[in-house]
Amino acid sequence: MSSHCEIQMMTKTMLACSQSIVKELENQASESKNGEIEVDISKEFRELSADVISHTAFGSSYKLGKEVFQTQHELVALNMASFFDVQIPGSK
Repeated sequence: MSSHCEIQMMTKTMLACSQSIVKELENQASESKNGEIEVDISKEFRELSADVISHTAFGSSYKLGKEVFQTQHELVALNMASFFDVQIPGSK
């Protein structure tokens, strides 16, 4: 029964985060000359996912933890780059 409540809370969080992004995009569009903006959907979905994870796991928004996420992204990139530099005996 508790997992049902947890899913309901996550759904509410996802909805709130999604509404926040939509409102932000609407505000940007209303400030433009023709009421239109160009949006990088990939970036928006990454930030939405990070925002939902931040809210559900840590109780804070992505914007508050953005530095942590950026550092984590850099760490993954460094890890992947170093992975290919490691010499494993017998792998040649």
